[in-house]
Amino acid sequence: MTKRDSSTGHNHSGAGHNHSGAGHSHVPRGEQLVRQRRALWISVGANSVLLAVQVAVGLVIGSLALLADSLHNASDVVALVVALIGQALAARPPTARRSYGLARAEVLAALLNGTVLVALTIWVVVEAVGRFSDPPELSAGPLALVGLVGLLVNGASAWLLSRSAGDNLIQPVDINAPLPQDVVATNGVLNTARPYVGFAGINYRQTTAKSRYNGLLVGFRHDAGRKGLVSVAYTLSRSKTDATNDRDAVDLPQDRTNLDAEYALSRTDRTHVFTVNYVYELPFFRDSKGLGKQVLGGWQVSGITQFWSGPPISRVVNGQTNGGRRGIRVNQISDPFASLPANVPGGVYYFNPGAFAPPADGAFGDTGRAIFRLPGVNQWDITASKNWYPSKNTRLQFRADFINAFNHTQFDPNSIQNVCSVAVTAANCTASTGNFGKLTGTRAPREIQLGIKFFWN
Repeated sequence: MTKRDSSTGHNHSGAGHNHSGAGHSHVPRGEQLVRQRRALWISVGANSVLLAVQVAVGLVIGSLALLADSLHNASDVVALVVALIGQALAARPPTARRSYGLARAEVLAALLNGTVLVALTIWVVVEAVGRFSDPPELSAGPLALVGLVGLLVNGASAWLLSRSAGDNLIQPVDINAPLPQDVVATNGVLNTARPYVGFAGINYRQTTAKSRYNGLLVGFRHDAGRKGLVSVAYTLSRSKTDATNDRDAVDLPQDRTNLDAEYALSRTDRTHVFTVNYVYELPFFRDSKGLGKQVLGGWQVSGITQFWSGPPISRVVNGQTNGGRRGIRVNQISDPFASLPANVPGGVYYFNPGAFAPPADGAFGDTGRAIFRLPGVNQWDITASKNWYPSKNTRLQFRADFINAFNHTQFDPNSIQNVCSVAVTAANCTASTGNFGKLTGTRAPREIQLGIKFFWN
């Protein structure tokens, strides 16, 4: 049988290809599905009660606004019910006739909801135009009360449903990856250890990932006019996910049968992001005359200062799998930041290679994703500028830009060497090749730019 490989899905024509095993799942995980269904049922119940109240009060006081909103709310109820039906159909397992099951029922449900909403909108517009010639009298009290209740119900429903917004995200999984214990059992014959014999890796992008973000954002701004301004922004946050990116191999799970082990800090997570930008006109020689003012007065200092946490390391990779008998991640055997080796040309040690070791044959490494954080940002960009006004419509400006003004060494987190490549018999990663444990690059050093600009209008 010819070797096949798929990067966007799987091939449905191969021998022994069965959709029932090997961690291959077309549906969300059970916990996510139960939470979504509960939120949908609560929203259906609350909006159904609100619908009955709106119709009753709207008919009693003759309010088109309430009746129109009740129709809109009815479309919400229908949409939620259709979503429940679509979700139930999508959760059905695949069959020989429907290899993807009924997963596309959710798309048809969305189409039906949109059609109903358009039809109701047309009816409301026609009815409203007819009432221009004979507007009814309304009771404002009941109308306002029902509107307030509707606002609370809709807000609560939106909050409940939004809690599942980070579910069912795309996650790449090699559903044909051989497990280390199976490779050992087959004496290292990868092909017979794969779930789908005769096929190579099958990278399937399935909707089993989730993402959770929590953040506190604080900002302050003070504008003092000609004297200057200062703006401060700070974010304290945490972002966790199973898969940061579905388009590269970094987020492929180590163990396709244990996807929950992949839940960790996302590669885009930054705990602290602190940024200040400022403009300040120096008060010296402001009121002087003659040469002193022309040379020393009117100088302005501005800049951007940034202090950011670094990103988490994606993972620490085992580069010696012994023919697939070992997992692709290492074991952690000690504190990676203790007893760092002396630096030698080629980079700076960020963690101790001896703190990690390849896993044993038949086992996965015990480290997950994002086990520690890499260097962050400590950047001062400062500009000194001076303006002269030769005439009413012209301005001459001299400026000196100091990028990374204090020449602070900032290591590039993307330069971390995180692959342990040692001999099969090695007890740890101390003798790894390839600068393992080192940062081999930095961000840009200080840069000074001088310029003169002439403005006119």
